[in-house]
Amino acid sequence: MINARKNMRCSYFRGVLRTCTAMFLAGTAAISLTTSVSAEVPRNELRTLLEFPPATLNPRLTSDATGQRLNMLLFRALTRVDANLAVQPDLAESWTTSTDKKQWFFKLGEKALDHAHQPIQAEDLKACLEEYLNQKPVSPLKTSFPNFVRAEVKSKNVLQIILSAPDPFLVRNLSVLRFFRVQGESRPCKNPDSKQILIGSGDYRLVPWTLNPERILRLEALDPKKADLVFEIIKDETSRLLKLLKGDVDFLQNSFSPTKTAWIMKNHSDRFNLIERAGVNVSYLAFNLDDPILSVLKVRQAIVYAIDREIIIRSLMKDFGSLAGSFLSPAIPGAIQAQFKFDPKKAEALLDEAGFLKNKKGVRFKLKYKTTPSKDGFEAAQVFQSMLKNVGIELDLEMVDPAVFFASIRKGHFQLYSSRWVGISDPSILIRTLQSTQPDNRVHYKNPAVDQALKDLKPDHLAFIQNQMAKDLPYFPLWFWSNSLIMRKDLKGLDNTDLSLSGSFTPWSSLEKVR
Repeated sequence: MINARKNMRCSYFRGVLRTCTAMFLAGTAAISLTTSVSAEVPRNELRTLLEFPPATLNPRLTSDATGQRLNMLLFRALTRVDANLAVQPDLAESWTTSTDKKQWFFKLGEKALDHAHQPIQAEDLKACLEEYLNQKPVSPLKTSFPNFVRAEVKSKNVLQIILSAPDPFLVRNLSVLRFFRVQGESRPCKNPDSKQILIGSGDYRLVPWTLNPERILRLEALDPKKADLVFEIIKDETSRLLKLLKGDVDFLQNSFSPTKTAWIMKNHSDRFNLIERAGVNVSYLAFNLDDPILSVLKVRQAIVYAIDREIIIRSLMKDFGSLAGSFLSPAIPGAIQAQFKFDPKKAEALLDEAGFLKNKKGVRFKLKYKTTPSKDGFEAAQVFQSMLKNVGIELDLEMVDPAVFFASIRKGHFQLYSSRWVGISDPSILIRTLQSTQPDNRVHYKNPAVDQALKDLKPDHLAFIQNQMAKDLPYFPLWFWSNSLIMRKDLKGLDNTDLSLSGSFTPWSSLEKVR
């Protein structure tokens, strides 16, 4: 069986014969492709654009938003999270738990196959979970499974997961551990080297593209009734706009600044429809608590009082968002929204009390603010710069490429930065960002009472944790982003309620052209 898979070159017949060889690099988005395709029967396709390429399509290492969303289409998991953030069956058709909630039993569907037509059974999934959570290189996704002990096979179609303590988010978080095989390897989900081919398990498969493989990805639908999805990477917003207006793309989701989106619909509503839905993706301001200035609570409070978020949402975002008072959207059970007020006079008083008085030039101190070339992020940074100047804080904007940005904040090389958490579907984000031992606690926040509450994150702990975050201000939640999809008038299949709250790509499979 191993040799059969090793010699496979994803040959198949569906209207036309295709042969392909695809190489997923373990740590990059680069893809080496060759293809031979008959053009006699054109495939149905829908075209869209992405601002950034995926950092990697290796499911074990994928942590960026683009890679995660593409992987939802290419790979399946035990569970999945739907557009309304509800957990649904995927490879597992049902599950039960023991009285103490330390043992979980997942009954698998009997007809699940990967893209090589190999059955996906309990033994395969046991090996897959062990690879993700116990083998090197360590997957960044491991942090979502602090209580995992081991998996056991109860029968061909029943997988048992054993925990050291109850985990209310286990079933939901299993949706990120996606099943795949590596060509030439007998063990599923083994980390591939730079020349090994991944075999997927989702509703789409990645197929070769002969022109500019670094810029174009084609995902072929396994369901012949569905359209293929063709993604082109265009970083510049103006270039994306021109492609839309020229008719080179069929739809775009969250691809434009709110200003551009409003302009498109004002001037081209005869050609495009706009679908909008509130979202859970949250922008936030992060403070390095090891910094001698930002470690002072009154300084952080003053920065919060000095920033007028409402005018930013109204003017820059054109109301494509709403005020955030937590990392948790109001759509998530247990969310509590703190009320942060805009009060520059209070900000100045706090800075005076903290001993940071203005010099002759009206400056109290300078801070470096790290940002990326993203238009939305940079424009917001410039507004922050102006608002903080009004209270005597000089903000020095340091603009770096996204890869450098994320590498530096992971290492703690920042004073202030703003970023966005995407796809938040439950309160486990509080563990990742607030618990003192977690790598995603990039601000080095330490509060023993919060740590204790996070160890056993029960619903009645959520209010305390969110209220304490609002008091201690390791982060300042800024706003929740709305999701917007612009599509040509000749497309149907989606309305406002179909868009994912998290911005997931999965609802796109319902899109089709009006005939």
